[in-house]
Amino acid sequence: MNYLLKILKESGINFFGSIIGMVLNYILLMILTRFLSPEEFGTFVLAQTVINVSLIFVLLGMHKALDRFIPFYNSSGNRGKIKTLIYSIVKWSLFLSIIIGSIFLLSSEYISISIFKKQMLIPVFKIMILSIPMLALIQIIVFSFIGFKELRYQVYIQKFIFPLFQIIFAIIVFILGFKLLGWVWAYIISLALTSFFAFIFLKKHILNSLSNVSSEKINFKEIISYSWPLSVNSILILLTGQISILFLGYFRNSAEVGVFRIYMYLTFFISLVMSSFAQIYKPVISELIAQKELNEVRNIYKRISKWIFLINALGFMIILLFGVEIVKILFTDKYLLAPLALFILAGGKFINSCFGPEGMTLEAFGNTKLSMLNSLIILWINFILSYMLIPRYGLIGASIVASISPIIGGLCGFIEILWLYRLNPFRPEYFKYILGMLSIGWGMYLFVNFCNKIFPPLILIIVGTFILTFLYIGYLYKFKIFDKKDHEFIKYIKYKIGF
Repeated sequence: MNYLLKILKESGINFFGSIIGMVLNYILLMILTRFLSPEEFGTFVLAQTVINVSLIFVLLGMHKALDRFIPFYNSSGNRGKIKTLIYSIVKWSLFLSIIIGSIFLLSSEYISISIFKKQMLIPVFKIMILSIPMLALIQIIVFSFIGFKELRYQVYIQKFIFPLFQIIFAIIVFILGFKLLGWVWAYIISLALTSFFAFIFLKKHILNSLSNVSSEKINFKEIISYSWPLSVNSILILLTGQISILFLGYFRNSAEVGVFRIYMYLTFFISLVMSSFAQIYKPVISELIAQKELNEVRNIYKRISKWIFLINALGFMIILLFGVEIVKILFTDKYLLAPLALFILAGGKFINSCFGPEGMTLEAFGNTKLSMLNSLIILWINFILSYMLIPRYGLIGASIVASISPIIGGLCGFIEILWLYRLNPFRPEYFKYILGMLSIGWGMYLFVNFCNKIFPPLILIIVGTFILTFLYIGYLYKFKIFDKKDHEFIKYIKYKIGF
């Protein structure tokens, strides 16, 4: 019960923080899409994607060792090993960021002209190289806090501080009349200030507490054995996630790249629930696995998977019913190129979420090589489908590819943890969940079509979302979807928010 409460508490902090961060990012995108054309915004997204790929070779998966080995060392009282681990990863990552940044600087014109055939990309890419060491440092700091099961600092850094700085400097750029390059420099300044505050948090809340602790030798062979598959896995996952953008940038125009990123942002909140639970879930069950509490692990996995499914079902219905109007209101009609692509992306993320945090479960059990194999399979499927679909179908093809990949990944992970550890999130009552979704969704579809000519779009979205949420929660209570333990947690949530 205490472990579930810890997961619930930290996931709640991360989830509601992420909601605020998502709103701030939407505000940022609303500003950017009003002074950058889809082609200019797509150019920035393309440069950002290449930089994100370069981070793989800077971090080498080492940052993902932090949220597993910190709980291990902490539970055994080896705080000196934590100190050695954090300092070693920071030093190596900053060293590698200089090398990788230099390589990308020398090859920036070749990448821009010979690969993507976009002259506008050259100055953007050269400036964006400055972001590599700062992004690496932020990742290390965030995973250090996750290792200590304190997600609030990740929320402060990535969900509040960074988007707020971006909004402030985007407004300044907009007022001064700058365009793409002005925004790129604003992004770099925002990132520099964010990394500064992130380091202050790290020093105050982690490094100062370790200052009087003597460094202890750690088994780097064990760290490397755990991290290298994650490093390769990070390459595969990031390439899988970014390959659609890279293919769009190569075969199609930059405008489609920009629209695709907007649609990805709009469906982000479906992934938000999973990521909110998963980040605290891994260190918590890593500690349980170390204590050989496998029954508790099974209980937590089933319950977390159920909550993720129920919450994401509501989000998926909102996208299907109101997605088109949301794009028009937030980002103007220029970004409404292919609404079907938005629905496909939402469907892919929802189906993937049905498998629960299977990937984090494999990593917590130390099965990083299996995770790497899954990602390799997904990458090849992604690459083949991208080559087949994106040149011909553009944005729609990219959405199909980006949706199939996480579904295959979730299915592979589900089969593996079912076979190895007898972990199965699915129960017979899932049919009740799906029946409720279909009934409520169809009724709301008829309601929205009827009211579409009566109410303005914004009022329809607000009223329709409220009615949908009310009906959905009512269905969950009426048909007893929540069991006794769920009600205990609902009471806990009500108490924490003051009901």
